[in-house]
Amino acid sequence: FSGYPVEEVFGRRTGLHVDEGIVNLGVPQTIAENDRLPYDALVGALGDTLRVHGFTPAVIGNADGSEQELDVEFGRAVGGGLMDTEGVVPAGSVGLNLLAEDPDAPFGRRLDLDQVDEVFDEVWHDDAVVLVEASDLVRADAYRSRVTKPQRQRLRAQAIRWTDEMVGRLLAQVDPEHDAVMVVGPYHASTGVHLAIAGLRAPGVEPGLMKSAVTRRVGFVTLADTAPTVLDLLDLPRPDRMEGRPWERVARGGSADQRRDWLIAANDGALFRDSLVGPVSTLFVVAQLALWVLAVIAFRRHRPRLRRVIEVAALSVLAVLPMTYVAGAFPFYLWGSAPYWLFLITGAAVIGVLCDQLRRLGSPVDPLIGVLALIVALLVGDLFVGAPLQLNTSFGYTPTIAGRFAGLGNLAFAQLAAASIILAGLVAWRVGGRRGAWMGIAILAVAVVADGSPFWGSDVGGVLSFVPGAGITAVALLGWKIRWRTIALWVVGGVAAMIAMGFLDLSRPEDQRTHLGRLF
Repeated sequence: FSGYPVEEVFGRRTGLHVDEGIVNLGVPQTIAENDRLPYDALVGALGDTLRVHGFTPAVIGNADGSEQELDVEFGRAVGGGLMDTEGVVPAGSVGLNLLAEDPDAPFGRRLDLDQVDEVFDEVWHDDAVVLVEASDLVRADAYRSRVTKPQRQRLRAQAIRWTDEMVGRLLAQVDPEHDAVMVVGPYHASTGVHLAIAGLRAPGVEPGLMKSAVTRRVGFVTLADTAPTVLDLLDLPRPDRMEGRPWERVARGGSADQRRDWLIAANDGALFRDSLVGPVSTLFVVAQLALWVLAVIAFRRHRPRLRRVIEVAALSVLAVLPMTYVAGAFPFYLWGSAPYWLFLITGAAVIGVLCDQLRRLGSPVDPLIGVLALIVALLVGDLFVGAPLQLNTSFGYTPTIAGRFAGLGNLAFAQLAAASIILAGLVAWRVGGRRGAWMGIAILAVAVVADGSPFWGSDVGGVLSFVPGAGITAVALLGWKIRWRTIALWVVGGVAAMIAMGFLDLSRPEDQRTHLGRLF
């Protein structure tokens, strides 16, 4: 490295003396960056656990680039996958011996598959965990900015063929009766954010779709679940400081072709949703601004006809919220954005007109009650059946961000909380008396339980804010005076409810717990 023996450079940087194996020269910076973050993860936890229990980690790969002899672009990040807490992997190879010169390959080099086979044969034995990188794919992605578009496609297709051949040769040395094979796409290509693949073939694991206790949604796992899965396959304990949970096969998902098509559709749906978040949000906000201005004009100039138009339009704008979730039940990623917008706007307008007819029941607030009831019923009902309409919808969540895969997202929580509180007040006023007050309180109770329950919404932050908001609203509906101690009591109640939900979650099996149960 820069003219010095690698062991000498590693010793200067870490104070450690290493005679053999592979070392990560960047481990001091990696650990320092990790220590700066609040997550308390342990760098090298997988490698440490494997070695402590007698397993031998090994890595194979070299994605070096550069077309200039004096300007080496090292591509040896594969070592980080199985290194221990000192930055060492005891076996494998990441050296130049893995590369063959090829004038038609990115940077003029590619993996020498005979060398990969030879190294793999050396390290693949009982109690071995071997990570082989598809380095030609990494190199092709790194080279894409230097070539024309047609050549970029040719180089990528060529790298995929080489990788297929490499995987086939490696699998020839694998015993399907005793060995496990994982395929992981740890990051998306440089072309933009998209979902990557994760696959597992192991003894006793039937074909199907996976999930983990982190995602709690069929078909999705996270990168952090990979290391716990390795340990689970080997029946080894997971360190407390290791995030993630093991992959588990949970559904058949039809044939292999059907599973593949479903995964492709999930990715296309996520990308389609991500492209719509900004425009849909902008439409929603701009429409409100326009209606506020028109409403002021209509009231100041006493324009009854304009007021009626504004009322229906306001109901329609509010109806955009439930329509964004209903749209999730249809494959608009196949049909395009024009049908989506037609469905969204037309559907919202129809709801607005229909709800406006409720004024015939005798109260001017009945149309608003109708739209708010639709919002609350749709969100609560969706949670009760597993929240299918939250995934890949404009105000739901997306696996490309991976902040949440199940339960109720932040934007949907805001809609549920606001709609249920306003709806409770209107219903209490509309029905009147104690009966109306308790009907309003019942609406709030259902919304709080649906939002905070680990079985449904699993929304920790929502419980902390929604319980005080709903509780103080309930006090007001009952006609009781709101004092500072009332507010304090309900704030404490929110914390208590969160703790109760946490213990309820903790009582469930480990593979079913939400982030709150894992935190407890």
